[in-house]
Amino acid sequence: MGTFHVICRSLFGIESDHAEAETWCIDGAAMQVIVGLFCIRGVMPDESTPLIYQEWSQLLRQQRFACGLNWLRLFYQRNHDQSSVVEVLLNNELWLGMENQVRTLPWPATSTSYSLRQFLMVNAG
Repeated sequence: MGTFHVICRSLFGIESDHAEAETWCIDGAAMQVIVGLFCIRGVMPDESTPLIYQEWSQLLRQQRFACGLNWLRLFYQRNHDQSSVVEVLLNNELWLGMENQVRTLPWPATSTSYSLRQFLMVNAG
């Protein structure tokens, strides 16, 4: 669900409630970003979602992207024992530097497990 609507909006201009077109200033340039919804499994406190999105999008605004269309996938899983799994892909490659930064975001601790996924596309001209 999180990927399909972003691709349709990015490549074909098909609007959807599941993907938002935004203009972000990235590396000093205005770029169109198609943002998919957070897909959450388990129970993640609702009040933490806007803060995570704000922090995550701020990390992305500080990056440099290759010219053209770039896609990103974020995956975060918090286990009941408080261990976590993080994966960030940029154009189907592990983005290890960003994974380390994502680990430092204010992820909520809960007594149950949860996971979050998000898919985005950045048009860097």
